[in-house]
Amino acid sequence: MMEKRNQHIHPRVIVFLLLDGSGAINTIKFKYDQYIGDPINLVRIFNHKEADEMVITSKTASKVGIDFKVLGDIAASARFPLSYCGGVSSLEDASRIIQLGYEKVSLNSTYSPQLTTRIAKEFGTSCVSVSIDVKKSLIGSYRRFQHTTEKTQTLNIKEFAIEAESAGAGELIINMVDKDGTYSGYDIDFVRDLTDHIGIPIVICGGARNLVDMKKASDAGCSAFGASSMFVFFGAERGVLPTYPSFDELQQALR
Repeated sequence: MMEKRNQHIHPRVIVFLLLDGSGAINTIKFKYDQYIGDPINLVRIFNHKEADEMVITSKTASKVGIDFKVLGDIAASARFPLSYCGGVSSLEDASRIIQLGYEKVSLNSTYSPQLTTRIAKEFGTSCVSVSIDVKKSLIGSYRRFQHTTEKTQTLNIKEFAIEAESAGAGELIINMVDKDGTYSGYDIDFVRDLTDHIGIPIVICGGARNLVDMKKASDAGCSAFGASSMFVFFGAERGVLPTYPSFDELQQALR
C-alpha cells in the first residue's frame, strides 16, 4: 500500500468516484450513466493532483456483492484517505474493507442503527459514516431516496440524522439527488438547517460548480465538500479531463 498523504488544513475537499462493476461512471440526478474511465487510472491522476480524500461508492454492490478485488487494487494505488460505500451489510464486510486500507466505511441502503453501532464499537466512530440520498418533493419537502428501488421514503431527515449520530456514526454524508451533476450549487438552505440539529461533521455532495459553492457550504456549517462532475469534466460537452484545485487555491478559497 502506498503511503497516504493528509496534510491539508483547509476543510476537506473530497472526490466522489462512482463504480459500476470495475469501471467508473458519472451521473446526472442519479441517472444517465456516463463512463469516465478506469478507477485505478483516475486514482493515480488524483494522486498526482494531491487530492485531500476520495469516497468510493459502488452502484451495484447492494445487488451483486462487494468487489473486494477492485477495492483492494484502488487502495493499493491511492495516496490519500479513502472511504467506501456500497453493500456493507455486516461487521465482517466493514472489517475486510478497513483491512484493505480504507479509513472508513459508509452505510447507505444497508444502514441500520445496530450495524452502525457494531462498527463504531469495533473500530471507532471515525471509521463509520452514514450516507443518505436526499430528494426534494414537488411540495418542497425533503425525503430519503433509495437508489436500490428508485423510490423515496416518507422520512424525517433530521430525525434520521440524529439517530445515525446516536448510533455511533462519526460523519454524515448528504447526497442531493436533484443537484447531482447539475453544477447548480449545493442546497445551502437544507444543510444550514441540518447542521443546527446534529453535532457530527456533515459532508455535502451534489451540485458543486466551483470553490465558491464550497465556501458557501462551509459558511453554512458543513465540514467537508464532495464533488464528482466538477473534478472529472471539462466544458459543455462534458469531456473527461480530471482536475483538482491546488493547495494554494483551496487555502485561499476556503479560509
